[in-house]
Amino acid sequence: MAKIFIVDNKESGNKDLFERVLNTGGHYILAITDNTDILKPLFMFKPDVIIMDVREDDTSNIAQLRELKKHPNFSDTPVLMVLDDSENEINLAVSAGASEYVIKPIRETELTSRISILLNRTNLFSDEFTEGTVFANKYRIISLLGKGGDSTVYHAADTAEIPEKEVALKILKLKKQDSDDFNQQFQRETSGLARLQHPNIVEMVDFGNY
Repeated sequence: MAKIFIVDNKESGNKDLFERVLNTGGHYILAITDNTDILKPLFMFKPDVIIMDVREDDTSNIAQLRELKKHPNFSDTPVLMVLDDSENEINLAVSAGASEYVIKPIRETELTSRISILLNRTNLFSDEFTEGTVFANKYRIISLLGKGGDSTVYHAADTAEIPEKEVALKILKLKKQDSDDFNQQFQRETSGLARLQHPNIVEMVDFGNY
């Protein structure tokens, strides 16, 4: 279960839809309609995901999103924007830092899918995965082996193998400031390591960005 904070546009009538979808998923919800000062309830609630329902021809939510992304406490919190079908509005939201967006009228299946994507993304940046969590639809976490500043290593099981194969799973936490150069270097180094075969070198069986 996750904590989801909603800045509701009461004119759109989406509040009931948000609550129905999120309650079905068993999430904790805090919805506000007064968007003049959202920092105080955000500090109290500490959400995993923020949903902002943008009013038509009202850029105040976009301005709030920009301010949130500058705030050290919420710069990494995923934000789902609910937008009108306007190319300008979509461009403004994406450039301001929206993680995902849905277009009105909202389809329940799309809303559920977008929230799941954001929650999975949030889990990637959490300190630890719990036992039984399946990473990348393949690796089932058994236990934590160790962690450092930028990575965490787990004892895991490769569920794609029959019988399941036990592996050491190392997860690097990619930060926003990491550039495309880092990604390219990661791909080069892991490709090289995957080709190494020696009795004293742990075999690399898989790598990728998730």
